[in-house]
Amino acid sequence: MKYDSRKFIDLIRATTSKWANWDPPREIKVGDIGKINRQTGEFDWQGNIYDESFQERFGDSLDINLQHAHLQPVRLERTDDYIAVSSRGVSVKVVDLSVGVDAHAAANVKLQVNCQFTSKCGAALVLYKPQLSCLPRDEQLVRLLRKFHDALNGKYIVTEVISCPAYVMVMSTQEGQDFYTSLDANVPVPSGIPVGGAAKACWTASAVHGIWRSGHHTLPIYCPLYKLKQPPPSLWQVISGRRNDTTQSSLIENWEDASPPWDPLDDEGEEDQIYDAALEGEELDWEN
Repeated sequence: MKYDSRKFIDLIRATTSKWANWDPPREIKVGDIGKINRQTGEFDWQGNIYDESFQERFGDSLDINLQHAHLQPVRLERTDDYIAVSSRGVSVKVVDLSVGVDAHAAANVKLQVNCQFTSKCGAALVLYKPQLSCLPRDEQLVRLLRKFHDALNGKYIVTEVISCPAYVMVMSTQEGQDFYTSLDANVPVPSGIPVGGAAKACWTASAVHGIWRSGHHTLPIYCPLYKLKQPPPSLWQVISGRRNDTTQSSLIENWEDASPPWDPLDDEGEEDQIYDAALEGEELDWEN
């Protein structure tokens, strides 16, 4: 494929309504603003609403301080040991064979993942010990964002981020393929660290026709999934004196999810020419 990243991201987004980070070690934070690169599907960072430099642009016009605790990103406690996401045509089975603490005060983590691909192109993503951070559910935050209308217009906002200390991502380009991978790690106890042990952790995997990536660390440094919201036009209407539908724009959770800037993709990751032709009203040659 010309852009494997865009195809993988598109497959995961269609399943979860969240965006996959093609480079999970690259940090994506709650409050980031930017656009999606049409060619690669990756997030084009253009700032963060919590940055001091961003807020300084508005000077004394801000009557709400984003540094207040109730307006800061919220970290939600999760009890899931893992999250498994797969696109259509992919079946994912995860088996947790972890055992308790051994004589060396370490827990042995063993996670086995089996992906079965029944379509030509499919994607799967597994996160171990996921952690969710999100924007607070506060109307004051939206009132503040209205003041940023020039800086936010036409851009997206990262409203949620799911991070983790270990992940594996795979995209197959061959129908009928089975892919196996496993995580083995010794976790220090007590430490509050889900996966760790420097040289005592590793992913192993079978061969795959396509792409697979993985990572592990002692801390949740990876950001494989995030959610993008698009500010509604009604958010800016109050600026120009028009009526504002507060029921739709007063809470960020009511905003529309960001839509991809590309047309539907075919199995090769290219924008579907048949779709483009139909959209333009051209006569289609179905025999070819």
